[in-house]
Amino acid sequence: MVGQMLDTGTNELDTFSWARYASIVQHKTSHYSFFLPLVVGFHLADRTPTNQTELRRIAYRIGDLFQAKTAQDDYLDCFGDPAVTGKSNLTDFAERKCTWITCTLIDKLSKDAPDKLAFFREYFGGKSEQHLQLARQIVLDEHIGQEFAHKQAIFEYQGAPNQFILSFRVNGGGNSVGIG
Repeated sequence: MVGQMLDTGTNELDTFSWARYASIVQHKTSHYSFFLPLVVGFHLADRTPTNQTELRRIAYRIGDLFQAKTAQDDYLDCFGDPAVTGKSNLTDFAERKCTWITCTLIDKLSKDAPDKLAFFREYFGGKSEQHLQLARQIVLDEHIGQEFAHKQAIFEYQGAPNQFILSFRVNGGGNSVGIG
């Protein structure tokens, strides 16, 4: 609930930051999509995690990997094929969402092209489809999709998701959550 409020309540570009984005991911994706199902699973299995802090850390890390580090959801919402995703690639612009895409764009334009950032501000959240298309075009012109692909390739090459998953042990020899 907190994550949803942050997600829908953060709609002014001046409030967009990586810290705000991380908070949205943590409270919206990590908590209710990963941590709560794990806790429910423990309870349904009549088990209690002896180290709930570690369980939360692991669940939040998985949520972080799911959305923030890979930013798949944000990427697909902007660059995905609407026929495949079932969602317009203008929705996040119309709803003025704080996403990986917008945070990356704001960082880039603040440093390199403040005039272009002013245009983006004007079109972002626009009432007409034409304004939303213009906002999206700025994202395309700035090659944010290619930046995502580059970061994604580095992330996968480094094996970050695999290393994290491989470090998590369950059953035999102890584990980092402490299933009791």
